[in-house]
Amino acid sequence: VGMTVKIDPKTCEISMTRGDTLRTTVTVKKADGSAYDLTAGDKLVFYLGPTTTSATASPVLTKEIPTATKELHLTAEETKALKASSYLYDIELQKDGGDIDTIINRAKFTLSAEVG
Repeated sequence: VGMTVKIDPKTCEISMTRGDTLRTTVTVKKADGSAYDLTAGDKLVFYLGPTTTSATASPVLTKEIPTATKELHLTAEETKALKASSYLYDIELQKDGGDIDTIINRAKFTLSAEVG
């Protein structure tokens, strides 16, 4: 069985089939390239939204990524509830002290239609 989820390691672009499951580990690095160790109050949040550049566009899916595993998990039910389309996504690191760092910004997310 072939994988229907493709993630480009350079651009972070994700392409997958609507109704499939996505499981991928998010790596958080400092500006110098070294690993960032998440602290107890830190949060990782995934936002999926339309490709529009409008500042008023709302995400169609928001999901907190568990800091213990750093695994982004979109269920088959969650992807099936979305329209087959092109989207953009961000992943934010919301630090315990209140600072926010966008670690992936406006990366492409393509959801292809399924046959059955």
